[in-house]
Amino acid sequence: MYAAPVCSPPTSTGLFEVWRELDVPEGWCAEIIEERIVMTPPPGHEHDLAADQLHRLFVRNVPDHWRPFRPPVSR
Repeated sequence: MYAAPVCSPPTSTGLFEVWRELDVPEGWCAEIIEERIVMTPPPGHEHDLAADQLHRLFVRNVPDHWRPFRPPVSR
């Protein structure tokens, strides 16, 4: 997964305004990181596989009185 820089306006107020007005596609995340707007796509299949493997390892090794769960990935 790759994040793509969108723009770097000269002022923090301008940066916030641009971020607030962005038309972010469903599932994507727009963040202000180090004075830049960065858009990140939603997790893909490889991410889901890794998360599933970690969840299975975690569930196998927690005490019986714990109730770990993994919320569904919304697409």
